Amino acid sequence: LPVDGRKIYVRIWSLINGSWQFSDTDYTAATGGASGVAKSTLSSPSAGSTFAGSSVLFSWSPGKGVSRYFIYIGNTLGQNDIFAQDMGTSTSISLNGLPVDGRKIYVRIWSLINGSWQFSDVEYVAWR
Repeated sequence: LPVDGRKIYVRIWSLINGSWQFSDTDYTAATGGASGVAKSTLSSPSAGSTFAGSSVLFSWSPGKGVSRYFIYIGNTLGQNDIFAQDMGTSTSISLNGLPVDGRKIYVRIWSLINGSWQFSDVEYVAWR
């Protein structure tokens, strides 16, 4: 998609009872160019690794053009049933009391870029 602030028009067509109907919406493209923005990504622990215990230090890249971060930790992808917190501008958090039963744990870092939230996911394995 363009990143030059132009208007983008979207038309969605639906076939209802044999008749085509449409709905139009317009959006404004982001600005800053493709090199001007980049969502944050988790950097530690390494993706796919097994935690060394119930305490883990998570850290993530600052991205480009990111004004705020939010972290989700869950038992399934995209969920926050283990932990969720607005991180402000911090790029790390140390957590205690994580599960220690060998289950998969999913961490999602949300990045606020130009008023729009984007996310990056990583899967881990709880210590056993």
